Amino acid sequence: MSGVTNKDGMESITLPAAQELPVDEPYRVEAIGPEDPRFKDVIELWGNERKTLGLFPVGAFVTRAQAGHLLVASTQKGAVLGYIAYRLQRRLNCAAIIHLCVGPNLRGRK
Repeated sequence: MSGVTNKDGMESITLPAAQELPVDEPYRVEAIGPEDPRFKDVIELWGNERKTLGLFPVGAFVTRAQAGHLLVASTQKGAVLGYIAYRLQRRLNCAAIIHLCVGPNLRGRK
């Protein structure tokens, strides 16, 4: 596992492909902004899972992404595998996960 700081000062982590990973190719987890091409894929994934995840307006995704609080797992080719949207609880000095969503084809895999 290696960490790399991107142009925005955000750290991304690239994990090598291994048997215990849920995909057959390397993937990375990184914060994305609303201008990132994968942002629309996050919205689509949420839309498909809206019944379970609940209401979360697109504007809320934009706000999370602008704050650097939208982490996306994607393949090196840019396919979105899942995402986490979170907010910081400064008063409690912790983070709260708002949404955690993994693509349906990757659930339950070891």
